[in-house]
Amino acid sequence: MDCLTLRRIKLATPEASRPEVVAHLRDCADCASFVQELEAFERKLQQVVAVPVPEGLADQIVLHHRESSAPNPAVRSWRFWPLRPTLALAASLVLGLSAIIGYQQIQVQSSRQALAASFVAHVLSEPEVLRAQEHVDPARLAQALASYGSTLSGPIGEIRHLGQCPIDGALAHHVFVQTAHGPATLILMPERRASLRDPLTREGFAVVILPLRGGSLGIVADSPDRAVKVEEPIRARIHWEV
Repeated sequence: MDCLTLRRIKLATPEASRPEVVAHLRDCADCASFVQELEAFERKLQQVVAVPVPEGLADQIVLHHRESSAPNPAVRSWRFWPLRPTLALAASLVLGLSAIIGYQQIQVQSSRQALAASFVAHVLSEPEVLRAQEHVDPARLAQALASYGSTLSGPIGEIRHLGQCPIDGALAHHVFVQTAHGPATLILMPERRASLRDPLTREGFAVVILPLRGGSLGIVADSPDRAVKVEEPIRARIHWEV
């Protein structure tokens, strides 16, 4: 089992403990750390759900609204004590919201990492593309980008390969280009829109991801430094409208 498959399983069913899942977690420190964070957020969410709602909550809220306009501060102070359960519930709801937001952030980050891992896996599956010496008309790349709601305003380098390949169940464009900063692979992924500015390293490659209106553009290079340098002119020359 690879990291991508494990994380998909855990995000769908956090309690999953099949033998292959257990075996992978035993050997992969990155995934073990990911699962620990995921399980910690699951526990927080369960704690929030378990908070009992005080009886008469609606009546207390109405009472608080009425007493907030009372002219006598002493009346407001004397009537304040029934609101303590309400405040406790409000604090619990804030905690729950924070937990949910944090959980969503983990999911988003995991999705980015999974997409980057898919890009690297595809590059590794087609090593011959890294040696391609074709001379592809830039107009073909511009045409491909148009299908993602994007335009190309200038050259990004010598395009040596452009084809379509299945990646994660979608038909993506696989581009190999020789840029001013060295060779790089571009992958145009439909529908899955993501952004990853800090390079993520996998299997000797580094990945950054740019969002497109109709998907994502992954940039895969042999080092984080090159990935960032290649990303800068590409970001400046590829445009899309919301």
